[in-house]
Amino acid sequence: MAQFAEELQEMDAIFQGAPEPDAPIPDGTYEAAILNPSIIRSKNDPSLLFVKLEMGIEGGDHDGQTVNVIQALNPADQKRVFYLKRFLRTLGYDEPTLSPLEEWLPALIGRAYEIVVKTNGQYQNVYINRRVETAHEVADREMPDDLPF
Repeated sequence: MAQFAEELQEMDAIFQGAPEPDAPIPDGTYEAAILNPSIIRSKNDPSLLFVKLEMGIEGGDHDGQTVNVIQALNPADQKRVFYLKRFLRTLGYDEPTLSPLEEWLPALIGRAYEIVVKTNGQYQNVYINRRVETAHEVADREMPDDLPF
């Protein structure tokens, strides 16, 4: 018998029950933390820029699976600029201009948000609803640093 056969066999049920890496996340509301925020350029039109947020689902059956949120930075009309501003305000960006955005984005790493996943035909859209506190943030807030003991 192989050297690790018994140990591997003990892990079979867990391995078989885990979701497939490429399995789409079902429609619903989730908590997710930002893993990698970036600004990317459109492959089809190099003049178009987007904010891309790679987010990791926290908790539940899809813990650890990732989703991407992509938001246009230079929308074509004023109505779409409203959606860009709302998106950025939800993330916590309160600067009056976009120029500091690139340097601000890394501050998002680890921040948790409530997201909604919706499937429309073959596309899956991810919307950020609101910021949520992680258990670590709650503990930090509830435990003052200046305790006398």
